[in-house]
Amino acid sequence: MCFQGHDSTCSESPARKHFRNLFELRLIVGSYLCKNPKIAAVSAAACLQQGLHNEGFELSMVDGKRTYDLSLDLLDPKLVKYQFQMSTITAGFVAAEYFTRYPGRFYSMHLQDINMKVPAAEGASPRQRYPQVAMGKGSIDWVKTFTAAKIGGVKN
Repeated sequence: MCFQGHDSTCSESPARKHFRNLFELRLIVGSYLCKNPKIAAVSAAACLQQGLHNEGFELSMVDGKRTYDLSLDLLDPKLVKYQFQMSTITAGFVAAEYFTRYPGRFYSMHLQDINMKVPAAEGASPRQRYPQVAMGKGSIDWVKTFTAAKIGGVKN
């Protein structure tokens, strides 16, 4: 699938793409995730749920807003659900806040815990800055997260 428009021969991954503006984001993400009626029809007919996982390009910013937030606003909630990447808390993405802000939009969480109490590694990306630790041993408030997950629609 192409992420630069509708040409199915290109190979640029959206995980490596940083959008220059909101128009480009709408064009690329919209054509990629279900705004194309043919994609949505084929997926629905096959009982497939379109999904998005926030770990790559979704962490970037477009016109001062998170690409992830914009995608939640742009994409049809009936056609696209999300898996929340818990480690993105290091970039300011707090699962409980997203689950309550966007009820019913999530189908799962990629569970992992992060220790944000240790000093951040110099020069590392936000995702690599803090060590992963055993669930419940890190900085994520799991009671708050699992309570909000019900609102968010998380099934697994």
